[in-house]
Amino acid sequence: MGQSATLYRISKTDFEDNRSDQQQLISLAKGFATFEKFFMGLDFILKKGEDDSTQVVLDEIFNPVCYDENGIEPDFSKLSDEELHDLFFNGSLLSYLPSEKIRAVNSKLERLTKQEVASRFNAEELNENDIYPNVWHSDNSPEQAFNLNHILEDFEKLKNLFSQASKEEEYILQFIG
Repeated sequence: MGQSATLYRISKTDFEDNRSDQQQLISLAKGFATFEKFFMGLDFILKKGEDDSTQVVLDEIFNPVCYDENGIEPDFSKLSDEELHDLFFNGSLLSYLPSEKIRAVNSKLERLTKQEVASRFNAEELNENDIYPNVWHSDNSPEQAFNLNHILEDFEKLKNLFSQASKEEEYILQFIG
């Protein structure tokens, strides 16, 4: 089984009312998108050639910040091993993007075209940079994976998800791993 990222769109009210119950949040999701092994390649391509401030915004898509049930980012350096274990394994940490961050990401994604993303795709570069799963290639036939076709499909799926979440002022709950 490989790495994947699943992003759930959740209304602001539902998110704020159920922030301490991950399973309830998932059940209340208005939509979701799962990005299989390709998401690290997409992440690399989206940030390629962008200025630092744009990279910081785009980085939040697949490299989420963890918050406790009160919406506070814990200072992990001040926690004991036992406290860290409890936080990570009792379900009290959430990774999510609030509506203001979704709008920022969406504005960056809106200006990118499929053609621009395609021009940034370079299978050799992805492999040289050890971008998971490190088996990228330029064979774009439909029956092949880890190529430009899959990157473009995921790019469109990602744009649609963020566009909808931005329009409806939702939160996005993130599960990456």
